[in-house]
Amino acid sequence: MPDDNQRTARLGMLAGKVVLVTGAASGIGRATCLLAADEDARALVATDRDHEGLAALESDLKGSDLEVATVVGELSDRTLGARLVDVAVDRFGGFDAAVNNAGIRGTLQPIAEMDDATFEEVIDVNLRSVYRCMRAQLPHLYQRGGGA
Repeated sequence: MPDDNQRTARLGMLAGKVVLVTGAASGIGRATCLLAADEDARALVATDRDHEGLAALESDLKGSDLEVATVVGELSDRTLGARLVDVAVDRFGGFDAAVNNAGIRGTLQPIAEMDDATFEEVIDVNLRSVYRCMRAQLPHLYQRGGGA
């Protein structure tokens, strides 16, 4: 967590909110989780396939008032999006915002040399998983009267 000299101006947009983040163990996902704590979110559901990265995130958030539930999982698992919604509802009574951030780059190579399996893995994580997560998340957000 940033010290007081590193904090940005608080906007209060997440105060009391429950936030769900995919790809939470590193990069933008991790930064989003830290921002949620800094912006006084009430709770966080964080997922990633990197068990050690999630454990490190949880450790870094211990000093905050943020309640945290972590779920280790692969977004290629077609049921993970629905399971994340269930965790948020069961543990925190729902969620107010979802950041479907997880993504992979696959093997960096010319398209002419890329095999179908590599392409399909990138599309499954970077595109299909966002669709599956949103399909599970949106009915809950509609029922709550909104969210982001």
